[in-house]
Amino acid sequence: MRTNELYDGPDVADEDVLTVYVVLNGSLGMTGGKAASQSFHCGWYVAEMYRHPAGLPLETQLELHGWIEQGRRVAVRLAETPAVFERVKRECDGHLARDEGMTEVDHGAETAFVTVPYRRGDIPRVLTHKKVQLYRG
Repeated sequence: MRTNELYDGPDVADEDVLTVYVVLNGSLGMTGGKAASQSFHCGWYVAEMYRHPAGLPLETQLELHGWIEQGRRVAVRLAETPAVFERVKRECDGHLARDEGMTEVDHGAETAFVTVPYRRGDIPRVLTHKKVQLYRG
């Protein structure tokens, strides 16, 4: 079995901690299993960003590298309403996950959004909105 090493680098100031946010579309009422699978799909989008960074702004490329160097922190959030999920899509940089419609949700349903890495001190305000809470599935 292969395991990834834990972050063992220099201390990072709280405001400089880099985190990728997976925001689930809470209005779909996904089960815990469905939410987990959609979060996993979002991980694939992050891997694709890292594999093909040439099309990304230089700042995003540097933050992707820093995010990996810091140990790849991920926070999963739940957008409780369609309006808040729309704000996340509009105000954050990242990728939208759409479902194939095989279980629980319709084909093409917008299930989750994964952001580029954000420094804790610079996250878009919508990610701190009271209706974008930690997922507790």
